Amino acid sequence: MTIQSVRAQPVVELDQGTADMRPILQNPAAPVNLAQRLKAQPALASVRADTFEVAEIAEGIIVRQFLSYQLKPGVCANPESRRAIAAQGIECFARKTPGQRQSSLADRTNDARFIANAASRRQALASATAATAEQQQEIDQDVAQLRQYLTQAEYRDQIGAAEADRLAAMSDADLQAEMLAQAEIEIEEVMFVPNLEAQDLRIQARPTFGVTQRPPRRGYRLAAASAEREAEDARVLRQGGTAQTSSLPPAHRRGPSDLRRGPVSPRGPSDLAAPPPLDLEQDIAIDREFYLTGFTLGRAHEWRKRVSITVKWCLFGCRRTYYVEPYAGFSYGFGLRFPVRMDGTYKYRHQNGTERASFTPEFRPINANANQYGRTGLASSQRFGGKELVAEATAYTGFLYKLTGGRQGNLSLLDVGVDLTDRLLSPVS
Repeated sequence: MTIQSVRAQPVVELDQGTADMRPILQNPAAPVNLAQRLKAQPALASVRADTFEVAEIAEGIIVRQFLSYQLKPGVCANPESRRAIAAQGIECFARKTPGQRQSSLADRTNDARFIANAASRRQALASATAATAEQQQEIDQDVAQLRQYLTQAEYRDQIGAAEADRLAAMSDADLQAEMLAQAEIEIEEVMFVPNLEAQDLRIQARPTFGVTQRPPRRGYRLAAASAEREAEDARVLRQGGTAQTSSLPPAHRRGPSDLRRGPVSPRGPSDLAAPPPLDLEQDIAIDREFYLTGFTLGRAHEWRKRVSITVKWCLFGCRRTYYVEPYAGFSYGFGLRFPVRMDGTYKYRHQNGTERASFTPEFRPINANANQYGRTGLASSQRFGGKELVAEATAYTGFLYKLTGGRQGNLSLLDVGVDLTDRLLSPVS
């Protein structure tokens, strides 16, 4: 699936229905739309990769967008091109002074940075100042390495003498800004969209379950021969006890020619040979099955977006990758379920030419576990640990990060959940 085909037909056909991609296509900040705008401005940036994927799973679909681009040299240094790239939704990096950093933490209109508590604000500022100093020391070492490369013929030939002279004439601050401007930017956005229609219960019966197979008869050949003899005797009786020829298959009429003769009129009951008795009894235990009645409603939405930047501070090597990845999720479940186990016996009888079959089921309510809920065909997202009564909701948000100096981690901003069944009194709980 390509983004071109999705733009031509935004309602995508899936095995479980359709998916409308128009909300993504109509979002200016979506990576696929940013890629489209950058491709229309080749003088400003080069798009290195542009991917749009839709993966279908049982619970819904996963939509992944990926964009990798790099600004052209000098774009952020020129005011006109800087405005042009900003119009596409990309901001060039800008250095902040310590005063700007401090004022942003105290600015109530800046929701992302504002810290109301003065003591916490001072602590955050001190931590940011120390981190900036550590980062700057690392960058200064890489820039010093770059200046050495710019004087060596081997590296000057690779980037061109004119470009090498342009970079060498820059100050350290301008050189750092140039390397940042030429960084490789990657944006990956992944979201999980659940099924539009609730699949409360899916019965996935075994192909052979419910299909009655006749049990094998003991002495099958004898039973076939007996049936043929019964049919022949009935025909002879209908014809008054005489017959010109035998209707039995040739295999039953073989023998010496002087012994071959047609049937004679029966002179009494003793002349009519009775078929051999065929008695068969068989009990077959049916495999245990699990069923579920009631209802289950559940949804789980997930989203994450990673923006990473890879800077080659010394142009040849010295690759440093930093990223930030915000994520969020929300799920809920409500349901009242009653699992039932079915056992049973299939009985087959064949006595005196009469066949009889019966099935005796046994249904028992059980306290099923999550695995047994799964055997009923219930989706994994709706099993909820095998609970009969479900009333819960969860929400979480945070971000992953990797910064200079090897600092990385997972900062959870919100992680809450409530299970209303915990408030029920025994024995319901």
